[in-house]
Amino acid sequence: MLSSLWPLLRKGLPPELIQGARLLSFVLLVFLAMRVARSRDPLRRKRRIQILLGYLLAVNAAVVLVRTDDWPFSPYPMMAVDATDRTTVHSMIAFRAVDRLGREWRVDPLAWSPLFPQAIMGWFENVYPFASPAQREEVGRFLLARAEEARVRHVWGLRVGNERWLGPLAAPDTNLYWPPPEGATQPFVRLRVYRLFWRSTELVADPARFGRKLLLECSAP
Repeated sequence: MLSSLWPLLRKGLPPELIQGARLLSFVLLVFLAMRVARSRDPLRRKRRIQILLGYLLAVNAAVVLVRTDDWPFSPYPMMAVDATDRTTVHSMIAFRAVDRLGREWRVDPLAWSPLFPQAIMGWFENVYPFASPAQREEVGRFLLARAEEARVRHVWGLRVGNERWLGPLAAPDTNLYWPPPEGATQPFVRLRVYRLFWRSTELVADPARFGRKLLLECSAP
């Protein structure tokens, strides 16, 4: 019941109050962890560990019940689909940069740092359908400009995205997406955003067996 009432209650709460509660929960987490780290007496340390664990369980339960974010706590389930269902048509958002010779290239996954590809895909899933044509064009040109900047830096042998500032400490998760384009020597002049469709069994039999629908195509100004 609480999870169903929370969206209604949250509408009546000021955003500052919600953010303040989130900040307070994080500060309390750090405080409790520091008390454990500074404990020297075994009995006192044990009690403080129990308090910290109780707090972690309570906050995790709260964010799940009210379905809200409270970093570093998350309400998201680990498994959201039935892995044994092989008949469902799956889909995802894909980005392709087009050079001036008309060739399509995958965009460097670090091009939009500090955002990552999954966040950009989320924008196209949730915001794009309600965006105006001008807003769609603005977003497309921004993404194209960043893709071209990443291409140039890659050709020059320079670091891209968060690696420019953090180096190896950036710990990029590009292995979860795709490698940067190799051999893209011509400038990117256009960006295409597709929705790809496939069935798992068909894709295993033929990696090229998927459909695609063009959502957005924009050119450099």
